Amino acid sequence: MRTAILPQAIRCAELRVRLPRHHIDMLMYRADQQETTVSGVLERELDGIASAHMEELSAALPGSPRRWRGRVIDGNFIRRWRR
Repeated sequence: MRTAILPQAIRCAELRVRLPRHHIDMLMYRADQQETTVSGVLERELDGIASAHMEELSAALPGSPRRWRGRVIDGNFIRRWRR
């Protein structure tokens, strides 16, 4: 039997989106500048949104999101999971 390490709410999942070409170019440029992937750039940006709207999102998202919290350190959103 395999035990899940990460809570369901923070496990990775695939998402397909359609974006204007200039947005894709911008994401690729930022990924190159940060020496990461487009997924990494998007994750950081979405973590910033999560930080800015923490109370609203934790009340609205399913899967016991009230247990999820985080903080910003040096401009990066750090996620933590409480049991």
